[in-house]
Amino acid sequence: MKTLRELLLERHRSAEPKLDVAREEFLAQLEGARTPVRRERRGFEHLWRDYLLPLRWHLAGMSAVWLVILLLNVDRSPTQAAHVAKATAPAAELVLTALRQHREEILELTQPPPAVPVPVPPRRSELLSLTAIA
Repeated sequence: MKTLRELLLERHRSAEPKLDVAREEFLAQLEGARTPVRRERRGFEHLWRDYLLPLRWHLAGMSAVWLVILLLNVDRSPTQAAHVAKATAPAAELVLTALRQHREEILELTQPPPAVPVPVPPRRSELLSLTAIA
């Protein structure tokens, strides 16, 4: 039994010479239209075309990211931050009392609960019988 590929090749074998002729004509037209141009690449043009031109979108994206980072960090200055921190800092006594309260709360939460005696049910022999014998 023949495969599908073999059947298709047999059916279209007569078209193969026509395709070869068409292929040769196309290549001849292509070679006639093409004029060989040789350029010597030197210096910056060589660097630009071979290395930097393929990376232009990547470089543009990374440049944009760095510009955004620089713009976000422009207004930050350590003197303003230190001045604001000194102006709003609470007194040392308040900080110490808050830390002590916090420590006490943590100790309360982490200590095990006090032992509560579990009631033990009475023995069967100690139970009163409610049945009456007649």
